[in-house]
Amino acid sequence: MKTDKIWLQEALRVIHKACTPHGILASAQNVDNYQRVFSRDAVMTGLAGLLVGDDRIIAAFRASLINLAKAQGGAGQIPSNIGMNDSGERIVSYGGLAGRVDATTWWIIGASILVNVRNDAELKSLFEPVAERAFAALRTWEFNERGLLYIPLSGNWADEYIVQGCTLYDQLLRLWALRAAYTIWRQEEWQQGAARLTELIRLNYRKTSLLGERYHPTAYKRMLEQPSPFNFSSSGTEQGEYWWCSLSPNGYDTRWDMAANALALLLGIGTNEENTATNNFLHVLAKAQGSWLLPVFAPVITPESPDWHLLQGNCTYRFKNEPHHFHNGGCWFIFMGWMSLALAKQGFRETSQMLYSTMTAALSEESTPYTFFEYVNPQTRIAAGTPQLCFTASGMILAEYAIGKQEEINSTLSTFAL
Repeated sequence: MKTDKIWLQEALRVIHKACTPHGILASAQNVDNYQRVFSRDAVMTGLAGLLVGDDRIIAAFRASLINLAKAQGGAGQIPSNIGMNDSGERIVSYGGLAGRVDATTWWIIGASILVNVRNDAELKSLFEPVAERAFAALRTWEFNERGLLYIPLSGNWADEYIVQGCTLYDQLLRLWALRAAYTIWRQEEWQQGAARLTELIRLNYRKTSLLGERYHPTAYKRMLEQPSPFNFSSSGTEQGEYWWCSLSPNGYDTRWDMAANALALLLGIGTNEENTATNNFLHVLAKAQGSWLLPVFAPVITPESPDWHLLQGNCTYRFKNEPHHFHNGGCWFIFMGWMSLALAKQGFRETSQMLYSTMTAALSEESTPYTFFEYVNPQTRIAAGTPQLCFTASGMILAEYAIGKQEEINSTLSTFAL
């Protein structure tokens, strides 16, 4: 992809440095375990590469999917990440403190889309049995055969956060995987599963007038009577509505989840009215915090919050989740990018542009411009975390595509089963 935009050139350079014969590393920087091929990171980066037609990224994306498939676990799960030791032997991790459910769903999504976009007959044949075993694993993770995945604490990308239960983010990824895989392999049970899951999501994850049996009727009724977790009274605006984060046996977690709401818009789950409400909430949230550097989760958890102890104990290397940092209210460009793309797809171009402009400005303000740190603290505008991150570079490419290719978005995303 040729471009005269410095930040876009640098984004591609960051990803190219992370492209290896074994796949796309999370970062070329030797920090913690980021020099590994993570399923979710490699797939999201690979999808960004497909959007811009970058052959180097696409080749590494293909290698990522093949090597992750070769390391598929005995239960059908796709590894969280794989690496190579000095002897060239594969090192496989299915998760740290808990298994990573979204490693499996992102792999199915990536495999299906790559086969579709590139018309790759070899991969179509190679990946079908891998996808079948992966879907079988996902079904066992329902536990109760009622249609929703149950995610353990630390069980997805927010692996040091407190979200757990029937998380919306993971239901939506499974839905996308079912839709995308059906377009390639035409297995009827996947189409039927997608229809059932769509109904479950629409009935259970936001206020709706739709009639149907709720997954947890008592919790849903109680949720309708409870106040929002946000207090925006000082902003002088209505609070707006969005898709709820998670459902558990003890009730709902209604915090803001940027990734889940971006996926809901991308997959077209909501009505026009519901999509507009989500778009309006973004404006309310930005106004309340005085910045379009929107948090990936909100409200922020503080030492005074009742769930602080859950957050403080959930870390592998060191505690990263101080207020407005990392998962705890940090602004992650990968999900800002998905949100920008989703907003453009649904016709909310002004909001998409706001996210894009905010991201490009923040990149230029980094201590060393265009370092592509992991996240930005929305309060201080200081970037932090791991530098040279493919997640961040990919988010910028997604946002650029949303702004620069608005007339092509719907036709292009249809090849992504969106």
